[in-house]
Amino acid sequence: MPHSWAVSDSGACWQRFDQSWHPKVGLVIALAAACSSHYLAVAGLACFFLAELAHCIMNNTMRSSAWAALFIPVLPVLVGIPMLLHYQSAFAAFFWSKPSWTSISITWSEIEGVSIQWALSFSAITTLVTASLLKRPLDRGSFEKTPILQTLQPSDS
Repeated sequence: MPHSWAVSDSGACWQRFDQSWHPKVGLVIALAAACSSHYLAVAGLACFFLAELAHCIMNNTMRSSAWAALFIPVLPVLVGIPMLLHYQSAFAAFFWSKPSWTSISITWSEIEGVSIQWALSFSAITTLVTASLLKRPLDRGSFEKTPILQTLQPSDS
């Protein structure tokens, strides 16, 4: 569980990355803590890489300090790859749960406490909603037009 907290902390740091040096250091420390506490936290880094790539494309700039802050936490994982490969070769033949495509839905249904049909239905609906959202054109001004933000902004009078 600590790796999920570290990933969420790094999200807050990434959002404030350009404000000062504190979020930059916080991002490196939080992501390094996440990657050091659980090897699957590296998969969470993909979100930050994609977010930074989107930031670069939308703003037509490249923040080298942000890319460095994203790559530095991966270094301990790269150093640990030989050890992980050794464990794989030593224990993979005797592992009690062989991976399969059906085990994905079974595991998810057991974790969520629902039947496999509900788990697959939820997965299909989530995929369709995400695909429909990705088809919409990006309107950069829509965020400023939301009613809640208009009420929070100070008036000119």
